[in-house]
Amino acid sequence: MRAILVFTPYILVPLLVTLLFRRFRFSWKGLTYLITASIIFFFPFGLFWLDDYLNPPPPGPRCGNPQMGFVFGNIIILLPVTLLLQFLFNKALLTGKSKTVQINSSKDESPLKSEDNDK
Repeated sequence: MRAILVFTPYILVPLLVTLLFRRFRFSWKGLTYLITASIIFFFPFGLFWLDDYLNPPPPGPRCGNPQMGFVFGNIIILLPVTLLLQFLFNKALLTGKSKTVQINSSKDESPLKSEDNDK
């Protein structure tokens, strides 16, 4: 059960960021990767802080190897997998016709000009 709670953010964070960007229609999709990477990078530290707060460790020195192993595993394996999921969610949910208006600076192509008016 604890493993499900630990690894759930690696799927939910990219999905929620994509849905947020879909809802508010931001134009730069690269920001989804930055938000996801920053949240996932700091997630283990927040998880360890919460674990130490809820289950205080015994006094005295303690070994931090499992925690550092999770941090390095997060950086080496889980962060790239999460960014790959972010890419897939962006492709699946953010593609399609964009409703943003593009301004054409060319004077030759007027939106009011049609082929029938040229005759």
